This record gives sequence, structure tokens and C-alpha cells, in this order.
Amino acid sequence: MTPLEHVTRAKAAAFDRIDSLTDPVSLSSVLGPVAGIVREPTPADPTGYSSSRHEILIAEYRDGSRLRLRLKRTHIVEDWLARLTRATPPGREAGLLAEPLLAGVWDIFVRAHLAYAVEGSEVALLMVDHSDRLVPDVREPIPRSTEEGLLGALASLHARFWDAPVLSLPWLTRPECYAEILDPSKAGDEEALRGAPRSVRDGVTQGWREALRLLPAEVASRLTLPAENAWREWVDLPKTLLHGDTKVANFAFLPEGRVAAFDWTNMGAAPATVDLGWYLAVNGTRLARGKDALIARYREFLEERLGRALEPGLWDRMLDAGIYCGARMLLWSKAMGLREDTAFRREDWAWWVERLTRWSRR
Repeated sequence: MTPLEHVTRAKAAAFDRIDSLTDPVSLSSVLGPVAGIVREPTPADPTGYSSSRHEILIAEYRDGSRLRLRLKRTHIVEDWLARLTRATPPGREAGLLAEPLLAGVWDIFVRAHLAYAVEGSEVALLMVDHSDRLVPDVREPIPRSTEEGLLGALASLHARFWDAPVLSLPWLTRPECYAEILDPSKAGDEEALRGAPRSVRDGVTQGWREALRLLPAEVASRLTLPAENAWREWVDLPKTLLHGDTKVANFAFLPEGRVAAFDWTNMGAAPATVDLGWYLAVNGTRLARGKDALIARYREFLEERLGRALEPGLWDRMLDAGIYCGARMLLWSKAMGLREDTAFRREDWAWWVERLTRWSRR
């Protein structure tokens, strides 16, 4: 086992001060004898979606070796996404690192986090920088083997925490909250989207206006109901632990098929298919196979890890809940995508409309 493997298998270190995460003396207690820390300029988030600040740090050792790290700092009360998901300090990612009952997460995913610190409403996370193990940021399908590894890991997470007592933790995102993040009620609501980039605020407003115009009337009517009303039909569904933001950019693909996961800021307790619905919605151009084939493959993984088949009626209701949440979070973007007037965008829109129509008529 390498020194780094030993560190990432141990519990993430908690420091009292954020400055300690860049102090060689303090970090030596976690990383071994660090001689110095070099800071590298970090490009701004190209999407503009995140309010967090990232910085690359190079830990230099006395023997000349180096370790590339990433420091992420977030003011929870000022972060627009944290506010929309009702997060409170110290945030869910720090909560995950501090909660012994969630240690089983790291039996499935490789933990990138080495240490963290919380000061007031600001949380700082020190992680191994896995940038070189991310899939390229392009609008192209990821390799089939990569998708298999990620779907399998997500299914393992969901099976591991299926109806587990730890899901009662009060800071986990609740099911209906996922359906409220960028739902139709946010269109034109400047206060709700305060702090979000202009591209998101304009996109949500224009996209939902267009989506509701194009959707069948019965779908638009049900899709615009308050989330707590719509969720009543799914309140009895089994819940599990969700990653909460399953875009492929939040996972690094390491040697020997291992997957590292980060950005757990929206982790929650909800039906497993909520993670699946968001995966389908946010990774539209990255899917290695068609949506229906991907759904079937995920179900195979999940049932295999659960050790039993899911009754068809139950699965259909779980899938409805996941599709509903994915649509409420991102259907506005699908409508905006139609402006590109490509076969892919038209087919993508048609699939979501067909699935939502099927749900609305059950």
C-alpha cells in the first residue's frame, strides 16, 4: 500500500482552521513530512455554475517527490445551489466526512478527500487532484466501459444503503427537494436564483416558458404542481443514499476499475432512481448507449447488488419518480437545446415527453 493509499483509507482529518490546510507543518500530520506547499493558479469554473473557489496546491516532500492537491472553499450560506437544496453549515460534503455511519461509502468509491476544516459558514475541503483521471469535457459519449463502471458503483451505493437507518440524518437532501431546485416556479424568480450565473437565470426563465408551451397539456399541468403534492404518490417508495449530482464530471476513473467520487453537496435520502433521472438529464450528450438501454443496465446492476428482483410495478413507480425529478431539474435546458435544431436535440426532447406522458397517464 502506498502512503497515499494509506491516507485515503483513513478517516479524513478535521482541522480547526482553514489555514491549516495549506500549512506544511499541519499537513505533515496527514500527508507525511511535507517540506513546502506551492500554489498554482487555477482557471475559473468554465461553466460558471459553482460558487466554490478552487485552488491547486503542490505538496513538496523532502525527498523531492510531489503530490498534487485541490483545495475547494465554499461559503454555504452564500452558495446559490446550497441555498436551493436547503443546505446549512457545515454543508453535506463535510457532513459525509464527519459521519461514521456513512463510512461504508468509501468501500464503494475511492475517497478523494484528505482533510477538511469549517470556520463559521465556510467549509474547505482538501482533496487529491484527480483532474488527469476525469473523462474529457466534450459533448461526446463516454466509453462504454467507463459507463459500466460508474453505473455499477452507483448501484452498489444504492444497494448498500437501501432503507438504512442512517437515512434519517436530518441534513440529507429530502426527495421533494430534488424536484424543486430549478423547477418551473423558479422561472423569473430573481430572489430564488440570487447568485446564480445570468446564463442559468435566463435559461430557466426562457427554457421553462418554452417547455411548458411545447408539452402536452396534461403533462404540463402535473409537472407544475408543487413538488410536495406530486411526491405524495411516491412517499412509500424505498429510499437509499444518493450521491445527488451524478454528472460524469464528478467522478474520476482510476486504475483497476476504481471510481473516485466528489461533489457530494446534494447527497440525500430518496429513491435510487432520483440519481438515475439526474444522470439521464445532465449527461445527455455523454451517454454511451440509449436512455432505455441505460435504464435497463442500471436495473440489472441494482438487482444484482440487492440480491433480488424488483417487482415490475414497484420499478415502474420508482422510474416515474426519477424521470419526474430529472425533468423538474433540467427539462428547461432540453427545451433550450431545441434551438440547435439537431436530430439529437429533437430525439432527446421526444424521449422526455414520451416518458412524462406515460407517467401522467398512469
